[in-house]
Amino acid sequence: MVVVPSEHASTAHDIVVEELTGAGLQVNASKTVVWTKDPTTPLPGPLQHLRRDRLRVLGAASPSWMDEEEALAQLPLHSQADGEEAVREAVHFTARLAELRVAGLGAKEYFLLLQSYSQGCVTHLLRANLEEGAWTAQLDEVFIQALEALIAKRLGPEQKEQAFMRLSGGGLGLGSAESIVSAAYLGSWALTLKGVAECLGETSWHGFRAACQPVAESIDRAEAHLEQVGEGRLDKPDWMAFLSESKPKMQGHWSGKLRERRRERLLARLGTDDRVDLRSAGGPGAGGFLEPPVVREGEAPATMPDQHFIVALLDRLRLPVCPPGARCQHRKEEGGLCNQVLDPRGKHAVKCPCGPTRVARHDGVRDFCAGYHKRVTGLVAVKEQRVVAWDRVNPRTGVVEEARLDVATRDPTSGLPIFIDATITCAHSGSQPRQQARANKDGLAAANAADDKRDRYPPAGGDLVPLAFEAAGRPGDETIKFVRSWGHGLDAGERSEVIRYAWQQFSVILQTGNAEMILSALG
Repeated sequence: MVVVPSEHASTAHDIVVEELTGAGLQVNASKTVVWTKDPTTPLPGPLQHLRRDRLRVLGAASPSWMDEEEALAQLPLHSQADGEEAVREAVHFTARLAELRVAGLGAKEYFLLLQSYSQGCVTHLLRANLEEGAWTAQLDEVFIQALEALIAKRLGPEQKEQAFMRLSGGGLGLGSAESIVSAAYLGSWALTLKGVAECLGETSWHGFRAACQPVAESIDRAEAHLEQVGEGRLDKPDWMAFLSESKPKMQGHWSGKLRERRRERLLARLGTDDRVDLRSAGGPGAGGFLEPPVVREGEAPATMPDQHFIVALLDRLRLPVCPPGARCQHRKEEGGLCNQVLDPRGKHAVKCPCGPTRVARHDGVRDFCAGYHKRVTGLVAVKEQRVVAWDRVNPRTGVVEEARLDVATRDPTSGLPIFIDATITCAHSGSQPRQQARANKDGLAAANAADDKRDRYPPAGGDLVPLAFEAAGRPGDETIKFVRSWGHGLDAGERSEVIRYAWQQFSVILQTGNAEMILSALG
């Protein structure tokens, strides 16, 4: 926004256009308007067609101000945002997405555009004013309908809630306007209160409230709403502290806490099997296949075919991936079909030992680990290394079993020899006691798999790194520690990129592998 005397409006317009053009930007003529408090104020000829009766700032229209100056305490807040317009824009956007999908837009590209739009399309409106209308819930439903169109399935209440959860919690990372109404508004005031109070000459919270009574009342309503949805577990805004020091990122802080509470409530409502699956889909990097690609020079990122991406989305949302009556089409070594009845959720498909797909998923994880370790650290990484010290005699058959570890290399931090052995386990268990335990604790299946590796390879001749993943994506604790070691000695920016790229590649490899196992089982 540029505020100038009317006689200088044309010059100001030209300066803005010139400066933005010089910076490589272009003024959107359709969104450029001119407004004057007095509608009879003359404007330069070239700008007259841009005059508007009302001025929109952050999507909300200014009220009709009286000619005489009023005391600040009596000035009304600006009008609520035009929520219906925001919903219409979202409908238009998602309709265009659907058209592009028909014309060849990839499933992942469709999803990422939807995700990005949902995360930021109305944040400015929610921070500018306390939006208490029904439009925020309507907007969320538009995003859900677009997701349903992509996967060609209807979502139940639990899946809808999961779609708006963060990736690390097992969700899809879609932005929910309804869930951040109070956090966004209060976060905006946590950041701006100090500056606004200084402009008003107010030095106390009480004085600010008296000077800006309508704002104070809206803050009170937002606090009450935050208290309600947070079930009294969130820290309350400290307005005295915000008055003395601006506090950024409070919206993210409160929104994060609310997401944690929603995840807890969702887990409490789900059955045992669904709790296992939701927990297994969370953790660092598990949702990397649902993030915009992390680009690293010299790296060739793994790709994910459209159908595999759709299957991975269905699987993450705990929706059926196998039709009733389908039988496993994986082939045994002797050539016959597995022919086991496939369960709707595809658990047999990702556990089935028949055919090459299960080994291919494992080898994809191994190969990326070995290659990336060498490229990032400069250390030699040898695949399928025999470690004689870990050979053992099978107690049942009496046959010597050679210990061949996936990767032999050195630790980036200590320089000591390490042997990496990848393991991918499906968190779903046919043992009810084990299934119940996994339903109640994040990462238990990965921890069990890592323990099994350590039982097989006792310490000798080098340290073992069990590179354990649950099939839905959750990494084990030792996997997290090892992946983070790839950032050793790098500056913060480079370290973040190195680690984010690794998590994303592991995620894409795992989810593509899972989908391939399901699709090949269906034949």
